[in-house]
Amino acid sequence: MLAMLMLLNVASLFTTYLNSNYVYDLHIEEMEMFWATTGGVVRFKVADSTYIKYDNTDGLISNFVTDIEKDETGNRFFSHWTSGLTQLTQEGAFIRFHMSDLGLQADTITCLLIDEDKMIIGTNAGFSFDGIFLDAGNSGLTNARINVMKRFGDTLWFGTNGGVDKVHIDRLFAADEWSSYTVAEGLPSNKVLDISPSSGRMWAATDGGVGRFNGVNWDVVNQGLPSEIVRRIASRAGALYVGTDSGVAEWVLDRWEPRNEGLAVTEIRAMAFDSDGSLWVGTYGGGIARLNGVWRVYRSPGPRSNFINDVLIDRDGGVWCTHFEPWNPESIKPYALSRFQQGQWTAYGREDFGDMGNFRFSAVDRGGNRWFTCYGYGLLEYTNADSFRIYNDSNSGLRGNNTSFPLVDKYNNRFFSVYVAGGIGEGISILSSDDSTWSFISRDNYTKAIWAMALDSTYGLWLGSEMTPIIARIDLSISLVDPPDEAWWTYSSGAIPTYAISVDRDNCVWIGTSNGIRVLKDTILERSYTTRNSPLLSDEVMDIEFDLEGSAIIATRDGLNILHINGVWEAYRTQDGLPSNQLRALALNRSTGDLWIGSDRGLCRYDSGIFPDPTLRECYTFPNPFIISQHNYVVFHNTAGNATIRIYTLSGSPVRELMGNRWDGRDQHGQEVSSGIYVYTVNTEAEKKAGKLAVIK
Repeated sequence: MLAMLMLLNVASLFTTYLNSNYVYDLHIEEMEMFWATTGGVVRFKVADSTYIKYDNTDGLISNFVTDIEKDETGNRFFSHWTSGLTQLTQEGAFIRFHMSDLGLQADTITCLLIDEDKMIIGTNAGFSFDGIFLDAGNSGLTNARINVMKRFGDTLWFGTNGGVDKVHIDRLFAADEWSSYTVAEGLPSNKVLDISPSSGRMWAATDGGVGRFNGVNWDVVNQGLPSEIVRRIASRAGALYVGTDSGVAEWVLDRWEPRNEGLAVTEIRAMAFDSDGSLWVGTYGGGIARLNGVWRVYRSPGPRSNFINDVLIDRDGGVWCTHFEPWNPESIKPYALSRFQQGQWTAYGREDFGDMGNFRFSAVDRGGNRWFTCYGYGLLEYTNADSFRIYNDSNSGLRGNNTSFPLVDKYNNRFFSVYVAGGIGEGISILSSDDSTWSFISRDNYTKAIWAMALDSTYGLWLGSEMTPIIARIDLSISLVDPPDEAWWTYSSGAIPTYAISVDRDNCVWIGTSNGIRVLKDTILERSYTTRNSPLLSDEVMDIEFDLEGSAIIATRDGLNILHINGVWEAYRTQDGLPSNQLRALALNRSTGDLWIGSDRGLCRYDSGIFPDPTLRECYTFPNPFIISQHNYVVFHNTAGNATIRIYTLSGSPVRELMGNRWDGRDQHGQEVSSGIYVYTVNTEAEKKAGKLAVIK
């Protein structure tokens, strides 16, 4: 069927937390079902409602999965629009087939069909059958964009952007043996999204309604449809249902009857019957649901959305995510916050705090209260009493409702950047530590569209703008309420916008911009990093954080960089376990050393292996065995920053002394070591630990 590629046994430093409720396909088996989603594959057991998730850290090429098929030997195949295919073998191993491995003359896989021992791959430019690619030029296809392929009896049916095509399976390569149907033959639209037989006739779902084939032409049967954008159609034992952008409908007495009661999300993307005759649907944002008299909805646990704009770690160890931005690609805007605590997800939406939406950034104050800026609506405070409080310009001293970035100082003064339409009066609203006194800082051009703020060790407030290259510093030690002229200092980074400002342990200010990083020491530019003078993955630097050792962790629009304190760079992208290369936010849990990363396609946790004040009893290695061809590093977890790690052969010959807590399988001369068992020692001033590590080349 497909050439065998390397089996994957993936070990990753990343753990992903994805929203798997945007469902594109359902594959139902006897005891379980598989969901194809924008957040990986969900393996769902109906009997006990348990979930197993597969993502790119397990072996998927991509977390965006659109179709699922199973062959006669039990292998399952998952398609990824622009990445290729992933095979899950009966033994549980993953095999990746990139687009280049498949030999396709296309850049998008649209659908799959497994016919006996052959896989048919539909694309935006034709389809591949038994290694031969057919398109509108060498077959009977009326349009090369294929949306669905089905086999009924000996006939293959294709739904395309140009209508319906059919051909006998044995006459596939005879272009003149094909039959084609378009709006000229009665189809409601040429964009055909699904096909299914029922009661001896073929039915077609299109973006203009439903067509029913009478053997020669098509009749439009749209009466009662909740929406004429019909994406799925399914039949069983005389029952016929369609899934539309506005819900489900059943064909009853020559019209469609809506069946949406109890279905919270009605944008339907998948539809199938199980062996008991129950109808299942996959929704775009609401998980899956079963209709057995009434709807029962199942949602896969995870954040409310995979579009993570900001991440916050509160003092209870809870991980909070803000989700919404104007360019959010998901059609259902979540207008929500998500919290992950003790292994459980909780979603907060408009039902919890009214009409507030468009949450941008977050911060936690000295009392443990969480603050969320809400563009257009002011501020949302979540208190330790598990309640929400809303601040706006009518019930508080907040200067405007278009809030952007929050910051808390060591005295528990809370700073909120405020944008005012037209730029008049833009600045920073300050709620003092007494929780009642408000003040405001504003200065023409210097406080315009503030998107990033940070405080240095001398109580200097640094400001970065979304709309100008000006970086401002205010010496708040002179005055917090109305800083005089001598308190202000400005610098032009030469780049718009400024995405992030962070201060390291040496009081150097790191400024992340659309054109790399500027590092200032005592207001003097000390150095800069761009893709032209460093291994930085992208010049768009979205966030900067510092780990417990002081290394800089850099989120970019093309992956994650780590610049270690010894000057060594590391880079991580989706192939290493990130859910997306387009990163947006970083948050370090200082009590565990874990780094949380928000992206436009999910949240993940990076296991740095650095633990605050550990004892060596907690030190361990992972992965062990260390397979050099598959794993980037072996990590010595829970080691102190000042620990010395040495690798030896079993006979005691020294192999390598490490700088940091990771080993790449090379000796002190840079050569890969041989397969075998190695001894390691971890030493601090107070303790010493030894262990063994297996290496496989």
